[in-house]
Amino acid sequence: MLFGFGMLLVVLGHSYPDFDLTVLSVQWIYTVHHIIYAFHMPLFFFISGFLYFYTSRGREESYGVFLWKKFKRLLIPYFVISTAAFPIKAAASKHALHPVAFTWHDYAATLIFPWKNTIIFFWFLPTLFLIFCVSPLLRVAIRHRAPWLRYGVAVLLVGINLTMPFKSEAVLNWQGVLHHLVYFYAGMLFCDAHSSSICVNARVWQVLLAVGLFAACFPFSEQNFGRLALAFTGIAISLSIIKPGAPWHAMLLLIGTYSFDIYLLSWFPQIASRIIFYDKLHLGFWISFTALFFFGLIAPILIARFFEKRWTKAGMVFGRA
Repeated sequence: MLFGFGMLLVVLGHSYPDFDLTVLSVQWIYTVHHIIYAFHMPLFFFISGFLYFYTSRGREESYGVFLWKKFKRLLIPYFVISTAAFPIKAAASKHALHPVAFTWHDYAATLIFPWKNTIIFFWFLPTLFLIFCVSPLLRVAIRHRAPWLRYGVAVLLVGINLTMPFKSEAVLNWQGVLHHLVYFYAGMLFCDAHSSSICVNARVWQVLLAVGLFAACFPFSEQNFGRLALAFTGIAISLSIIKPGAPWHAMLLLIGTYSFDIYLLSWFPQIASRIIFYDKLHLGFWISFTALFFFGLIAPILIARFFEKRWTKAGMVFGRA
């Protein structure tokens, strides 16, 4: 369910057809965008850390086998889908927020520098892969059971997050790896303490307190400490409100089942929707926003279900092999 909630936020955050504030008389929707981006990717790293620690219990496999599985899961879709999207984006560059030229130089740059990728939010894939490369060391720190080691690593990662300048031009986003390690490690620590479920039974006052802390930190979102506090309070709120039995349980479960497919494929229907509804038909912000959100969520699920039944070899492209 948390994957479904997180992916719902991702698609929502990518549904903005224009980021020019002058086109909107009601600008609060951009505040919503800022709120989403304050914690939705840290939430994914947190969940990934939780699941890594949870699934690694009682299962021993060689480091090479482990990395090969993660390579197939994360990097093969990164290279294949980015390559497929590159000529499309180059051809439609005049409609792109981040245009590219149809050259070998720009193509190589989109793969080597994840924040310049054809599908910009694909930066997550190589970043998570590199985190998995060092994750066995983090697991050793937690399993050692020495408090000074496990919490010393946590303090170290918090310090790195707060002090290291983040540059999007880094090769394979290695600085982004160091920046997001703290959330992955926090997910591992949380799993060690609450191995039965990633959701928490928080009381109403605790949820309201977390919301209040989030609101109090929001004005400081441009500062390192503010960003870190917003990320963790956003994660805490998510863990508290997303739980089995909630009214939105079935919907989030479906989205969660296809969350990786939505992540990999949503760019294609969303970029097509933006060009058609916003750039060509000039239907305005809200109709275009709704179209981007709807098609970005539904089309990848339909595509994934189609290939599930008709072409099982496509699993490699979708990271399922």
